[in-house]
Amino acid sequence: MERSLPAEPFAQEVVLLLAHTGIALADFASSISVHPRWLQQVLAGEITELPLLTVVGLCKALRVMPEDVWPPDVAARAFAGWPVNTFDVDEE
Repeated sequence: MERSLPAEPFAQEVVLLLAHTGIALADFASSISVHPRWLQQVLAGEITELPLLTVVGLCKALRVMPEDVWPPDVAARAFAGWPVNTFDVDEE
């Protein structure tokens, strides 16, 4: 069973989002509750795998499903057996 997903698809989505919105990397990192240095390492390819719990947090922060970022078959295999409500967004 897979315990992580490749970081590259997430990094590609972030690069597109930053380019499209013009938001600064540090501001974006803050908005998804990650450290800017960590996000920079992901974008630079220094971090190549994202633990599934990290993926859950990122997806909740971005209000997306893993299938929106990773190939659906890859995401489905990674999260097989996880509770159905894993990606429900907690209301604040």
